Amino acid sequence: DFNKLHLQSYGISINLPREPLNNLGYKFPVDTKVNSPVFANLTIDGIVESGNSGSLVDLISINSGYDFTIKVDPRGCVKSTAAPINAGTIPINTEVESLRYTFLGAKLESFNYETSIGDNKTFNASFTVEINPDDQTKGLFISGVLGMEKVEDFILLEGTPYGGTDQNGYYLQQETDDLLVT
Repeated sequence: DFNKLHLQSYGISINLPREPLNNLGYKFPVDTKVNSPVFANLTIDGIVESGNSGSLVDLISINSGYDFTIKVDPRGCVKSTAAPINAGTIPINTEVESLRYTFLGAKLESFNYETSIGDNKTFNASFTVEINPDDQTKGLFISGVLGMEKVEDFILLEGTPYGGTDQNGYYLQQETDDLLVT
């Protein structure tokens, strides 16, 4: 039962195996294509709230795929000391989640408990999921805004661009020195 586990740290890795594409008349590969399948690996460490009981055979037989989400809370992220930027409808300083990792159909590779006298019982788990762009029912999906300061690369501004033509109140502008807040 993963509901009684408190996550302390996580790590995500994606291995992209590539194969060089050679062509006649060229010394070096023309391109390096990504080989299928591509797998994402997740390792999590944490504290166990309470003990569980059950059959190991049941755990192995129900390993048909786990769906879960890791949400990064913006209150735990370092706050910017710069003045807030008004960028139209893009939320720069809001309390929405900064980042979300969604795993669909992840397979449990390993699960370890560790306990010692006087300490909390800790666990370590490892999951693997196949990433297939043609199958949206399983895989790793990443969403959110990370690095709020870089949203200004292309921000939505109210008003009219330098050319003076009206863009229904909104237009995109690439980051320049004019966008710096002092």
